[in-house]
Amino acid sequence: MIKTTMDLSPITLEILYKLQNHSESYVVGGCLRDHFFNKEPNDLDFVTTLSVTSLEKLFPTFQTTEAGRKFGVGRLRYKGQQIEITSRTFDNNWLIPYLEHKDFTINSLYHDGKNLMGTQSAFDDINSKTLHYQEHPSIHLQENPQSLIRAIRLSSELPISWSNELHEIYKQSHEHWAQISPHRLNQEGLKLLHSSYLDRAFIYLNSLGFISNQLVTWTKPDEKLKPYILLCILSTYSSKESVSQFISLFHLLKWKGPYENFHKTISPIIPAILDNQAIPVDCFQGLSFKYNAALIQDILAFVRHFHNNSSTFKEFRENFIKITKKDA
Repeated sequence: MIKTTMDLSPITLEILYKLQNHSESYVVGGCLRDHFFNKEPNDLDFVTTLSVTSLEKLFPTFQTTEAGRKFGVGRLRYKGQQIEITSRTFDNNWLIPYLEHKDFTINSLYHDGKNLMGTQSAFDDINSKTLHYQEHPSIHLQENPQSLIRAIRLSSELPISWSNELHEIYKQSHEHWAQISPHRLNQEGLKLLHSSYLDRAFIYLNSLGFISNQLVTWTKPDEKLKPYILLCILSTYSSKESVSQFISLFHLLKWKGPYENFHKTISPIIPAILDNQAIPVDCFQGLSFKYNAALIQDILAFVRHFHNNSSTFKEFRENFIKITKKDA
């Protein structure tokens, strides 16, 4: 086991010390991994020997579901930060087996408030930016098919690549996709659309045979963009066929109709966007700012993604607003 130092945020330490005042507790998971990639973590993960009942008393806002209680997992929001705490009431040697059950080496780090610790393999894979299973990948995938979707999401959020072994295993594991719940796939699909490296995820989706085409490029979109606008951005970088496959794969059928309608509206300006030319507005004749304000804002948001703060966007916005207000 390798031991090194890593500073934790004040909120992380505050929660950890509160837990450690009552039980053996550690910081674990993605928040430690993300530190090495200069990425703000989505949440903070802790593991403790406190029971769920004790956690509910210690943190009044701690919440869990029936399934979460069964597995000892609950969440709370603290000072604007999402917190997840896992209860593990095992014997004195519980920690290492718990960490060994993590899917990927880079997810197996832990911090006791003073030192960051992990295996040599974990630190090697972080340094080489490689995603490896810890051990017995075929067995782990059978027990936890959701690791497949996690591997795809991690490749979209972090500048990492799959190991050859991992890639080959997933090529033979299409049947495990059907074991992931539609709700989980829907959530993951929306996260992918907001990710920084969706083009890298598409390389893997393509190589696994899920998506026909790869992405030409990808730029992380604004968090406020609606899903159907994101799907139109995706089709601009890829193809309508790939978007249809993406919608089916991630159970995003709710957004299929809005996407197709919006794509029909903005399709006349896509060639100019791709060629980095002046964007025409004549195709929007008849749109009224008075009656189509929401659609007009969506069109502006779509164009802004490709030409944010550029003279091209400013010219388009000026002409676009002028023509839509004229038709009001």
